Amino acid sequence: MYDVIIIGAGPAGCIAAKKLAEYSYEVLLTEKMSLPREKSCSGILIPKSIQMVEKEFGKIPADVFSYPPINKGIILNSADGKEYWFESEGYNIWRNKFDRWMCLKAEDAGCTLKTLTSALSCEEKEDHVTVNFARRSAEKEGGFNGRMEFFQEKARFVIAGDGASSRIRRGLLKTPSNYIITYQIFCKGSIDLDSGFFHAFLDPKLSQYDAWFNVKDEYLIIGVAVKDASLMRYYHSKFVSYLKTHHNARILS
Repeated sequence: MYDVIIIGAGPAGCIAAKKLAEYSYEVLLTEKMSLPREKSCSGILIPKSIQMVEKEFGKIPADVFSYPPINKGIILNSADGKEYWFESEGYNIWRNKFDRWMCLKAEDAGCTLKTLTSALSCEEKEDHVTVNFARRSAEKEGGFNGRMEFFQEKARFVIAGDGASSRIRRGLLKTPSNYIITYQIFCKGSIDLDSGFFHAFLDPKLSQYDAWFNVKDEYLIIGVAVKDASLMRYYHSKFVSYLKTHHNARILS
């Protein structure tokens, strides 16, 4: 039996796993995807996050950064066309490389890492917690081979680090799902927006929450957040058209 099972190998899960392992606790860190894995995320670290990460993990390696490596802040675009500038330098990183680096650091500290492992449910017992898992077999060329392994693990404590819409937390608290779906593309091209900033658009005609644009390496990243998954391509198309009309976006591929 583990001391702690941590579900989700993002930054929060990795920090928790590393700290606990350093204090000699038996820790299992699980991640539903294979690593490195893609994530729909800005990949921008604000100063407070940078300080926290580098205090616990050391200097962030150069190969984690994208170009431009420094994000100058965020520009909010309101529905009435006004811009609100918030300047604060942070790091512009690739989340797939960043999260994998943190996972390896947590492993080095002594935790056990299991990837391709999804937590299905969690049950509290008198003196421990039981977590039911499904593990996909190893990835092969063209996808997974389709085999699933179902198993249980026990721990004194469980940390649900599987995101804002945590399946485990919802199961324990009996709360309904309340997902926000994000949809973004990586494309080549050009645009008349400052690549040093993250640009957020709050016009409800462009998304059901917000739409965004930023640059990583040679890629233009264009995304929208919606409540209704069936509308994600509709809103994304509207946002791309808006960028072409108002900011001279030219999408090449």
